[in-house]
Amino acid sequence: MSKDADAGMIVLGCFGIIALFVAIIGFFAWVFMLAWNAFCVPVFGWPPIDYWTALAGWVLLGLVGSAFRAVFSART
Repeated sequence: MSKDADAGMIVLGCFGIIALFVAIIGFFAWVFMLAWNAFCVPVFGWPPIDYWTALAGWVLLGLVGSAFRAVFSART
């Protein structure tokens, strides 16, 4: 293989890993939406959420969780 072909495979591999990461986040946001709408709406009477709200909430929970993880691991 030539250097151009190797570089192209590396770029495709990186895009594949990023696409897999985005797909996993999207799947867990969908699961979060289903769990919210199945539990919080009938039990607490909170409003249902759509996919984009669930995705934003999932990303926000990830950021807050990683901040707490960094703070508490630095103290030990």
